[in-house]
Amino acid sequence: MAIQDDFVINYPNKVFYYNGGFTNGIPDSTYTANQLYSWLMNVYDEPVQMDNLEPMEGKTDVNYEIINRWFTDPTSMKSLTGGAMKTNGWTFNATADRDGHYGITELDYSDDGSPTEGNDGYTDLGTVLTGGGSGATGILLWADTTNSKLYVRNTNGTQFQNAEAVTGTGWNIDTNATSGFESGEHLWANVYTIGSIEPDTDIYIYQGKPGDTYDPTPNKLTSWWADGHIDVLVKVMEHNNYFDSGYATVYARQFSATYSHFEANLSGGGRNPAPLSAGEDLNSQTGYRTISTGAWSGPFTDGEIITGGTSGAKGIYMGGTVDTSIQYGLVGKDLTDFQSGEVITGEDSTETATSSSGPSNYGPALLSDVTISFGATTEDINNGNGSRKYSVRIDPSDNPIEEVYERLQYVTRRGSTDQFGTGASYDENGEAYYGNQVRLYVTETVAWTEGDLLTGGSSGATGVIVAYHDDGGTGQLILCQVRGTFSTETVTDEGSGTGTVTTVESIAPVPAAPFGTFAGGKFFGAPGVCLTTANLAAGDEQAYQLVDDLGVTQQPPNTVSVSVTGTKTGDRVAVFRLQGDGLPIDKAEYGATVQSPGATTIVADSSITGDTPTAGYVRVIDDDNSNKREARLRYTSYTSATFTLATSVTGSATSGSSGDTLIDTGADFGGADDVRVGDVIRDTTGGGWGYVVSIDSTQQLTTQAADGETLSWAPSDGYDTNVLPFTTTTSDDIYVPFIDAVRIADGDETNQLVWSATIYISVRLRQKGIKPFIQDTTIPSGGRSVAAIRTTDEVVT
Repeated sequence: MAIQDDFVINYPNKVFYYNGGFTNGIPDSTYTANQLYSWLMNVYDEPVQMDNLEPMEGKTDVNYEIINRWFTDPTSMKSLTGGAMKTNGWTFNATADRDGHYGITELDYSDDGSPTEGNDGYTDLGTVLTGGGSGATGILLWADTTNSKLYVRNTNGTQFQNAEAVTGTGWNIDTNATSGFESGEHLWANVYTIGSIEPDTDIYIYQGKPGDTYDPTPNKLTSWWADGHIDVLVKVMEHNNYFDSGYATVYARQFSATYSHFEANLSGGGRNPAPLSAGEDLNSQTGYRTISTGAWSGPFTDGEIITGGTSGAKGIYMGGTVDTSIQYGLVGKDLTDFQSGEVITGEDSTETATSSSGPSNYGPALLSDVTISFGATTEDINNGNGSRKYSVRIDPSDNPIEEVYERLQYVTRRGSTDQFGTGASYDENGEAYYGNQVRLYVTETVAWTEGDLLTGGSSGATGVIVAYHDDGGTGQLILCQVRGTFSTETVTDEGSGTGTVTTVESIAPVPAAPFGTFAGGKFFGAPGVCLTTANLAAGDEQAYQLVDDLGVTQQPPNTVSVSVTGTKTGDRVAVFRLQGDGLPIDKAEYGATVQSPGATTIVADSSITGDTPTAGYVRVIDDDNSNKREARLRYTSYTSATFTLATSVTGSATSGSSGDTLIDTGADFGGADDVRVGDVIRDTTGGGWGYVVSIDSTQQLTTQAADGETLSWAPSDGYDTNVLPFTTTTSDDIYVPFIDAVRIADGDETNQLVWSATIYISVRLRQKGIKPFIQDTTIPSGGRSVAAIRTTDEVVT
């Protein structure tokens, strides 16, 4: 339609407004600001209009002003595109203008007390309103009874008051006790999106509340635009007060697509592009809703839009079971869901199915055990860099990493009201969350509180404290929802926290996926996001990469397996590190330190290498012994240069013990008492040490003395296992086999290590009755598996 068919000019009251229709909150027609201006200028250049003041002025081709105290309403602004609109002259002034007007005032009233309200919109245009306490008078211009607001043109030099009765024909209201009247200029800036987005994407906007210099809990605007790219006017100033300093954030977050957002500063008015980039997310293709159906007319097409014939719901088809159920993600302006008993139609396939029940959650919507927490934390991913600082923790709870990613996208999709933050007053909806923004290196005077709003003393910049890493007098503050630019200045929180900034660093959020992206089977965490690696699903140990709160990328270690397959019960299996290709076993990996018998740790003379298995056996060579006897000791962990040995079993020999036979009627060997064949055992009464040769029963062991030792058991002799059996000196040596085991069942013997370079190894398997097996090989980047060859020894007896 022509603009003159949709816009009305009311000359006596100096009002122009959109009179066209709206469908589902969307104007039926839209016009550029220039079209409106050009039409009004055409009207006002007629001779008959020369006695009237014009309504608008074009400052530039994208900036326009409503002048001479003409009025139009916020709803009419929804029909405009292509340029900014600003008022000039609405601010109340006790001195009248040439038309006898004093300004335009908004009256805000309460629904309490059952006010008498007239008609909405322009129906009561021209009604005279009077303030019962102030004596102020004005002409009603426009009424918004839904939000309890009236716009009035002041007609005397007295302003309305708070908490006063305002009356007029059909009206009797009480202004609010605070902010009951407001007068000042307004600005609607033009924002439009550009770039590539998926079809049927609904853009949405978050904006702070009026009057707030910074609003860390912004509002989501109720959209008045259709899906796809937008070109709209957004109010950024009201009564001379900016909304959140003029900022607004534009989002495109359609589930099944990558996400995008852009934070725009609209305070200057004009026409402002919001570049967005969102494409199909091949790693987020599991629907989060499901609905049961009857027979299908034919197969639906993956990714097509499906619609509900009764509900009007729209969704993206994301799989299903023929004639049984459909899985989907919701789209559409209001995210209306499907309902039971309606025909569901595929937009591309044209196939249909009738729902037989209401919808329910599915896929990522069910993974509530994937938890997200905020605040200073640390995580050691065993890559040699120790514990690193992070501000966001994701616990996978043993779910596959690709499903964890889909859950993270689900809780940040359009429509998500999951709350993210430290649990304080500045938490934000998942659909608005986009991550850390600033890292401040600080010197502390009084510790800051996570979740508080931090303010720069000289810059005035603000941000919410996600994490404070306290290093003892110094540390790092990680901030989100930042406004302005921090400098090297004093910063304070809302409590007593204060200190000085020494360095400011920006952190780049990840628009496509606020908690981290997924590609090539790997999760790439957003800055400051860590995983609880102990709760990763099997096989995901290397399927991630993190960036800590100091901005350092953390790669997981390349954990590989070394295995000997095809072993039998009783087999002795070992995999030794060689000095090099074709060289002997490296039995001098570490030097020993001075330690006494009975030690439950083994301390080397240098740090333990990163490719040492996290648990296994450590061998200590007694260099003072002519045969260089070895103590073979089980360890459960290591750190720095120290191996921590498995818990020792202690007790006393009882009746029947003699020679190599140890009996303890109070023991549970091989059960609660963790004793294994090959373990070191000491006689703590008579002296001497040796090895466990066999576990004959839960109460009996057969032992063998070590070289140069006497080990003969008698009742009441004390014993302990798996402790250092002799005094070590710095001339002794230590080495660690990758595998060192006596098989207690048929199967494979496996251990893991962190691989960093090719390792030369010797694989060995022995048991009386078969010929010794030996094979020298390497451990490459993918690990090594060696199949044991068990050849019967026809000679042995």
